[in-house]
Amino acid sequence: MSATSLPHRKLGDLTVPAIGFGAMTITQVAGYDVDRGRRTVHAALDAGVRLFDTADVYGPAGGGDGVNELALMDALRSWPGPDALVSVQNEYSPGARASEREIRACEERGLAFLSWGPFGGMRQAKSLGDGGSPFAEVARARGVSIHQVALAWQLHQSPVVIPIPGASRPESVLDSVAAISLTLTPDEMALLNAPDETGP
Repeated sequence: MSATSLPHRKLGDLTVPAIGFGAMTITQVAGYDVDRGRRTVHAALDAGVRLFDTADVYGPAGGGDGVNELALMDALRSWPGPDALVSVQNEYSPGARASEREIRACEERGLAFLSWGPFGGMRQAKSLGDGGSPFAEVARARGVSIHQVALAWQLHQSPVVIPIPGASRPESVLDSVAAISLTLTPDEMALLNAPDETGP
C-alpha cells in the first residue's frame, strides 16, 4: 500500500494519510534496539504512513534529550523510498539549549531545525528580561526588545534554525520578524552564548 492509496485527512493546507505513527516507543525503553526501531519506521513508511509524532523528551525512562528524534531522523533518512525528511522540531531557547546536538545533526543532513518555545515558554520568557540577563543587556544597548535579541541569537546559531515564536498581538509578530535584520556582533554572540546560569 502506498501513501497515495490510503484515505487522507486535512492537516492545515496539507493532506496526509489518515493514520500517523507515534514514535515514542522506538526509543522508550533502556537498551532499545536501534535496528528494530529503524525497521519499524520503514514498515510504517512502506505501509503509506507519512505523519510521525515525536518529542525531545521521548527516550529511555523519559530522559529523551532528543534521542527519539535522532533515531527517527536516521530511520527516515535511511528509507529507500521517494519521500524526504525536511525538518526536525525541538524546543530551543536561551534557557533550553539541549538541542544544539540536533542542530548540528540537521546541518550535516541538510535539514531545517524548527525551534519551538524560542523564548522558553510563557514562564521563562519573562526571565529573559531580568536585570542581569545578557539578553536584556544587548537589548538595552541596541534599543530593541529582548525577544528580538533572543530570536536573532537563534538565527545566528545556524542557517538551518527557523524559530517559530507565537504571538497574541500584531506588534509582537512585527517585532519577531524584525529579528531577521538584527545582526549581532561576535562580542554580543559570545556574551549570549555563555552558559545560562538562570535557565533550567
